[in-house]
Amino acid sequence: MKKNIIAMLLAMTTVFPACASVVITGTRVIYPATEREVTVKMENKGSSPVLIQSWVDNGDPASTPDTATAPFLLTPPINRVNAGKGQTLRIRFTGETLPQDKESVFLS
Repeated sequence: MKKNIIAMLLAMTTVFPACASVVITGTRVIYPATEREVTVKMENKGSSPVLIQSWVDNGDPASTPDTATAPFLLTPPINRVNAGKGQTLRIRFTGETLPQDKESVFLS
């Protein structure tokens, strides 16, 4: 039992590396009602290729690409970005009805 507890504590204190090399241009995207689509640029500042999965949701922290509910389509949803290169994401409104008396916020 004591060995199990020690092993569990050791596993909880192990540090795993994180890759934070992808930089997105801007912190917010404003989608004008008159536009067909808007673009968001990303750049891989790291030294190795990365695989990026993107989606837009309504702010639910538990949201996944399969459960996300937002009136936007983001393409490409999955892409590989080589080191030092960039990628442009396109966000299109799907035409669903949004409240006209207030602004709506969605997360990407």
